Amino acid sequence: MPALLEQIEARLHQLALADSDGTKYRGDQGRLNLLKEAVRLQDSFYMVLSQLFCLRTTSPSSLPQAVSHVVISEVSWRQLEALLCSNESLLAPNVAWFAEFPSPIMNIYSSEHPGFKAAYEAQVRAVADYLIKLPQQWHAMTEASIIRQAPPLTEDMVEQLSLHSPILQNTAFRAIARMYFAAVHLSNMEDGIQALVQLHRADQTQYAQGMRRSVAQKNNAYLAYRLLFNRWKQHDEWAKRHAERQHDPTYEFRGQPLIPFQIPLESLAAFGLQVLSSRNTPISQAQPQEQQQHQQPHAHAHPVRQRQGSISEQPPNPLPPQQLSMAQQSAHALASGQAWFRNAAHGSPLQVPHTTATTPQGGTARTPQPRSSLNPPIPQTTRLLPGANDGARPQPTHPDSTRSALHQAHLRDPTLVAAKVGAEIPKLYRQVETVCLSPTRIHEKRPTQLLTFELGDDCVATLPKQAVDDSGAPPRETLTEASREYRLRCCKIDLKMSFPNLSSWVEADNIWPDTVYFDFNGEPLDPRRKLQHGRYLPVDLTHLVQPGSNELKVTVNRTTTDMTPFDYAVAVEMVGAISHETLVSTLRTIPAKESLASMQQSLNGPSASDSNDEDDDDVKMISNSLTIKLFDPFSGNKIFDTPVRGELCLHRDPFDLDVFLSTREPRGHGAETPSAVDTWRCPICRKDVRPNILVQDGFLMEVRRELEAKGLLGTSRAIVVSADGTWRVKEEERKGVRSASLERAERARVVKVAKPPPVVIELD
Repeated sequence: MPALLEQIEARLHQLALADSDGTKYRGDQGRLNLLKEAVRLQDSFYMVLSQLFCLRTTSPSSLPQAVSHVVISEVSWRQLEALLCSNESLLAPNVAWFAEFPSPIMNIYSSEHPGFKAAYEAQVRAVADYLIKLPQQWHAMTEASIIRQAPPLTEDMVEQLSLHSPILQNTAFRAIARMYFAAVHLSNMEDGIQALVQLHRADQTQYAQGMRRSVAQKNNAYLAYRLLFNRWKQHDEWAKRHAERQHDPTYEFRGQPLIPFQIPLESLAAFGLQVLSSRNTPISQAQPQEQQQHQQPHAHAHPVRQRQGSISEQPPNPLPPQQLSMAQQSAHALASGQAWFRNAAHGSPLQVPHTTATTPQGGTARTPQPRSSLNPPIPQTTRLLPGANDGARPQPTHPDSTRSALHQAHLRDPTLVAAKVGAEIPKLYRQVETVCLSPTRIHEKRPTQLLTFELGDDCVATLPKQAVDDSGAPPRETLTEASREYRLRCCKIDLKMSFPNLSSWVEADNIWPDTVYFDFNGEPLDPRRKLQHGRYLPVDLTHLVQPGSNELKVTVNRTTTDMTPFDYAVAVEMVGAISHETLVSTLRTIPAKESLASMQQSLNGPSASDSNDEDDDDVKMISNSLTIKLFDPFSGNKIFDTPVRGELCLHRDPFDLDVFLSTREPRGHGAETPSAVDTWRCPICRKDVRPNILVQDGFLMEVRRELEAKGLLGTSRAIVVSADGTWRVKEEERKGVRSASLERAERARVVKVAKPPPVVIELD
């Protein structure tokens, strides 16, 4: 890195000698200063973009395929020229030098280092993505910024333009800010833009630390930009009047300096910047305490009297992997001129600059120096609740609901226990038995929908008995086989297929749309969402149902401009429980003959009576054998004891009933705890296998008995069923490394067959 910085410094020194007043080669100086800043911040995206931009001028045929003229249009390059100034305005030797910085592209692609070329190509693809989106999104982004009088956020530039370069983000930010600053004809535009840039740098830091703003947070940030803009217009007008009246002997503030503009406190707070009190104001500018107190309600009455907090100088924060590209994380070091990838490859910190900004035309924009804080730094600690100035914390993949869902502590699931039957506690399995309210689509254009269903007078008697714990622990509920629970679920619906049966509904994942609200029998419902609980949880209605009519009110709060897909359905499920003994005794068995006949039919194809006359398929795929695995998919080391599968399973492979039921037991709970409701999925095909739709295969039971009689239970992993109804044990395939001696012995046993003499065909 120092070697690259020395090259740039030497180039700047040459320009300074050739242009003593610094105005002749402003474009060259600006581009060199931007590149210098990119090297210092290890902004590989900008360095690759700069090289490709100049390489397009000096040697277009050398451009990588990803950014060739076939992929990147001329409009993209012209748009980039508007941000960085065209290469034609630079000295030709400088353009050639930029095209070979940090290393000639042929040296990069011929490098023997395994990671260097891949890292460079990853950056080239990122630049190509940006150049493709630039002409498509730039106009819309600038128009939106001018309308709201607020430049885009860092998140906007990354999402809409795929712009991952902090250096180029700053350039684009300034360009857009100038567009609406110029519309009001300010006398001092650059200082106002620089004030905006201070908030922009804070926004870059927050984005780099993982903060992603919601729609409301984005609107607050735009409001902070707009407030600063309006305050700057007011300050600029005050400054003009103050300068004009300096020769007026009646002017009260004649000869007094204008107090520097300070960013509004509301704008600082929106970006989490620390605000300092006015005790850090220099004594020469301080006013009497009485006057400050008198003027506090009118803090903006005059530029000489106004006092606002200043920005606390914060050390720059390193950018995490979100701001670094894949190439920066994976590339390794090369020597000398390729060292700019060294620190990027090892994850060196990429810092958001807090120094004097440089424009592409070579000028420097003055940065108001914030006053230093007299307060000691506050140590960074991990707190349960975020502070007022803390940014958004990144959410874990598996959140701890005891921390992230404290506001829903009253919605915790009750502690379930099985009621004793005599002296024993039965093992209960909970499952969805039916739906009281069938899956009903939520219409996006109906703000309010009322859905009703009826329950019998005995529904209260079947509710589980609940005991409330005064210590604040979840309530305790006792279940029996006669108990019934009720819950509300919402799932995405396929408008063409809907939900043809109960299993299709049970298999659908639960989800709670952000724009839908529910009330049940007059009680507002509070869904538990994925952000706090790791997944969308059903809403318990057990103790809200009532005999007779029950009403579910669905409120949709969508704007007319919201065009996001909205295909959801809701249903009220009735959850029952079944004991282990009842499940085993009522398990339906498919007779062996019926099971074998079904296999033969699938192997032989449909009979002539079953075929459809309108079926004009010329080709039918028919197999003459079927392989059935016998080992249980959970244990993998033993054959089944009770072969079962679901009624809707299309495969013949079974799984063991007892092993499957043992894996449905809640972890960390005793034997008296009933199973969860949403755990009944086939381990092979993931279809619905609730206890009441499990079936036992009689044919496989006969196979097991025959294998046991022959002593083959421990070695038979699969059988092959033929189309004629016979079956055999499938031979195990030999796996592993074959020895050379065995190969030679097998080749020696091969009988060599004499080749027949060649046939000669004479052509007349």
